[in-house]
This record gives sequence, structure tokens and C-alpha cells, in this order.
Amino acid sequence: MSKEIALNLLQDLLPGQFQEVIFRYPINEAQLSQNVPQTTRAIEVIQLAIQTEGESLLKLLNTIYRVAPHLRRSN
Repeated sequence: MSKEIALNLLQDLLPGQFQEVIFRYPINEAQLSQNVPQTTRAIEVIQLAIQTEGESLLKLLNTIYRVAPHLRRSN
């Protein structure tokens, strides 16, 4: 379920907020595809997060909420 929540949240972010999440979350942006829709990049971020965090994705979710605290209320 965390994957679905993370995907929905990442899709709801404005492009600048999405970039801030990528900056703040400890992943190498070079591992992400360029010039693709935000949804595609969001899926890649989640896949990389699962490799390091496992299924909980707690760090990723906390990073998203830190960048866009208003999204915490809707989930």
C-alpha cells in the first residue's frame, strides 16, 4: 500500500516540489530517466526507494510530507 500512497503523492506534487523531493531524498538523480513524464520518474523513485528502504518507504513518504505538508491531510 505504501507504493500506491507514494505514487499518488508524487503525482500530486508540482514540478518544483517533485524536484525538491529528489534533491532531499538520498537517491542519485542520474539514475532517473530524463525528459519523461513525472509519473514515470515517480515510479523510478519508488523502485529505487524500495531497493534501499524496503516496502515501508518511510523516508520517502516523510520527505514528500516535508516538502508538501498539505498533502499529509489528504492521506
